[in-house]
Amino acid sequence: MSGYILSVIGVVLIAAILTAILPEGKTNGVIKSVMKVVCVFTIVSPVFEYLGGAENINSEGIFEKSVINEDVSFIDYCSKISVENVAKELEASLETEFSVQVSVTLEWRYKQETTDILVGSYENDKIEIVKATVALEVEPDAETKEKIIGFLKETGIGEVEIV
Repeated sequence: MSGYILSVIGVVLIAAILTAILPEGKTNGVIKSVMKVVCVFTIVSPVFEYLGGAENINSEGIFEKSVINEDVSFIDYCSKISVENVAKELEASLETEFSVQVSVTLEWRYKQETTDILVGSYENDKIEIVKATVALEVEPDAETKEKIIGFLKETGIGEVEIV
């Protein structure tokens, strides 16, 4: 970016110096016109590089399937960490709310939603927790089990299993 700015400044300075030192006449008008065209081409050159470089983008392999797969695996990793953090938060909430020692395991999947943006559509994958398996160290009474199940279902978990 700094190279581009320096080239624009350089061309404009050269054009200013040439117009200042050239005598009045027909030659001065031609040189001013040429320098204006050179200034415009220098300013617009990134657009030409972008349009001309479009052929090279595919040959460099930027958009190859393997690169996209690596990004998907990173998103899966982040989603897994996020679900694990939710499980830890649920364990802490259950321990404080019901005074029981628990271990929570969550089963999850991506819930695909399509949102229309202007003319096209954008696919947005959200994490959906399908099932929570709660392992209790001490067997509580039936009423406490029902309260734990109700507490977890309020969070939006579809199925709850107490082991």
